[in-house]
Amino acid sequence: KSIRVTGDEIQLVFNSKFIGNVFVRDVSGRSIYQDQLVSDLYIMDVSSWSQGIYLITLQKDSGVIESHKLFID
Repeated sequence: KSIRVTGDEIQLVFNSKFIGNVFVRDVSGRSIYQDQLVSDLYIMDVSSWSQGIYLITLQKDSGVIESHKLFID
């Protein structure tokens, strides 16, 4: 899996189909974005997001959770 920030997009690229949810929070803990995923490629439009640090959490249907810190500038 890889996470790419390219211009106004965040691309989540998985080695195989990811089934679960994505949650994004800002550094104050405020929920910015959430969606269900069933894909090996997922693209988020971040053009309206402010510059800053965000925490992306991926939660598989199996319950496995992983988090990643992103910088948007």
